[in-house]
Amino acid sequence: MPSFDLNKEIALKAEKYGVDFLLSMIKLRGFGGKTEFWEYNLESFTLMAGLAAVTEKIKIYATCPTLVIPPAFCARMCNTIDPISHGRFGLNLITGWQRPEYSQMGLWPGDEHFRNRYTDARRICPHPARALGDRRSPTSRANITRWTIAASSRCRPAT
Repeated sequence: MPSFDLNKEIALKAEKYGVDFLLSMIKLRGFGGKTEFWEYNLESFTLMAGLAAVTEKIKIYATCPTLVIPPAFCARMCNTIDPISHGRFGLNLITGWQRPEYSQMGLWPGDEHFRNRYTDARRICPHPARALGDRRSPTSRANITRWTIAASSRCRPAT
């Protein structure tokens, strides 16, 4: 079972061996079955805040699902964790693609969201690289699947 102590042990070993970063995924629903794959996990922001406090060099990334966490609340959590990490904190912003994860809680907004989820994410943080004072463009593929944003509090909800 995942626990803070297990994650702390892994984080400290990763830091010792020179791993660049830790990224906490978020899974709202596992795949079930005999192995119970991803059935149990910890909340991303809380876990990464704890790991930020017990590590010194490794970068720390929490994951924020835009369908579950409002942008202002996400920014507040990022602003809280960043000083704990002494500037090593970053954000993995995800848009939600697996219907069963969200529909189990009545949060799936429908197929229209699925088609427009990247446009919606750009309204929350239209220029992640520019928000960081960096002129490089965000990583992109045919569709941008996630933006890893350091100091995510610089992204603001569109008005």
